[in-house]
Amino acid sequence: MSMFTSVVLAPADPILGLNEQFNADVRTDKVNLAVGVYYDTNGKLPLLECVKAAEAQMMSPPTARGYQPIDGIAAYNKAVQGLVFGETSEAVTSGRVATVQALGGTGALKIGADFLKTIAPQATVLVSDPTWDNHRCCMPVATTPPATICLPSSGRR
Repeated sequence: MSMFTSVVLAPADPILGLNEQFNADVRTDKVNLAVGVYYDTNGKLPLLECVKAAEAQMMSPPTARGYQPIDGIAAYNKAVQGLVFGETSEAVTSGRVATVQALGGTGALKIGADFLKTIAPQATVLVSDPTWDNHRCCMPVATTPPATICLPSSGRR
């Protein structure tokens, strides 16, 4: 008997279910934006020229890979702050903006929610509906309970 026998199958993801609806839709003028991935007219995931160029630049010359600083790459953090707030904004120049890096979007949400729980334990995290199930699952640890905001369905197909 497997030790995984008692593991309950997670419910189907409602957002990934949008892909099934998309595939079943016979219209030819549709665009699938359900998972934030864009496909070309042949239904293939393209490798954008800008991504090719960035990868080539990163690999020239090849360098050794080690651990990054715990708060991320300082030059990247500074560039993000400038992009989001403006390089000359008072919040940035006075040092009131903190930036951290995370692996993927869900990781960033988890870090933010845990940080919020640390500084404001009574805060409520608002989670959209629909959302990815993994977003909802990582929030109860940070806030109890996460609140759900239902998005209007009018105009959605």
